[in-house]
Amino acid sequence: MKYLFRLFFSIALVATTAQVLSAQESYKKIIIPTSIPSIGSGFNPYQVASSLQTVLNDRGIGTTFNINNSELCDNLQAEIIKNNSMLRCKLVIKLNDCMGRMVWESTGEGRSKDFVKGYAEALEDALKDFNTMPAKLTSTPPSDEQKVVVVDEETKEEPKVEPVTDESMNIYYGQSYLFNLKEKDSKEKELVILNADNFGYEKKQTVATLKASDVSGIYTVEFLMPNGEVWSGMATENGNEISISISKGKDEKKINLRKQ
Repeated sequence: MKYLFRLFFSIALVATTAQVLSAQESYKKIIIPTSIPSIGSGFNPYQVASSLQTVLNDRGIGTTFNINNSELCDNLQAEIIKNNSMLRCKLVIKLNDCMGRMVWESTGEGRSKDFVKGYAEALEDALKDFNTMPAKLTSTPPSDEQKVVVVDEETKEEPKVEPVTDESMNIYYGQSYLFNLKEKDSKEKELVILNADNFGYEKKQTVATLKASDVSGIYTVEFLMPNGEVWSGMATENGNEISISISKGKDEKKINLRKQ
């Protein structure tokens, strides 16, 4: 049985949404990855990273390859994915915020058989309508005036929609890492990496488990490295700072985190 849906947009919705968007601050720059495994190995494969920078800069969009972690949430991270095609270069471009939420997405296609030129054409195609930076996402739920009403024409009822709640974020940063510290219970915490694409992890992957010891503020740590190895060690929590010391054989690593 087919159902027809009708969307009702009021004048108040348009006006309110415009006011909200105009008041929101825009993201400052786009962070471009220089490692793109889906396209090739090594630094800037087929000049895709530098081509993306050129396309964005030509549109007046600021770009960078590195950013201070304390400023990470003011910028968007570009994600470049090869869309398999035997005859043409196809790319998917995604822009994600520091929480891993997708802000913008587009697909582009290049016609040149030369990979460098073809990928450059695909980037240009994907970004042909991208001329201004998006406004920052907000976790504030929409008011009744901003809600779009969807009605089932047959039953004349609104479909039931489960409420969406944002995950509570407890952000720590240090060195190149940006984490959400999640408390599982009174004795165990988890570090979930948020800028996963930069280091070879899955999005919002749990990379470390901190288990409380008999001493307050001291934890044992199991830390998953990007290559799949698990390093062990200790962590000390002191106010808004966490110091982690881990090792594997003769290799040692220290990670100092500070609450954002």
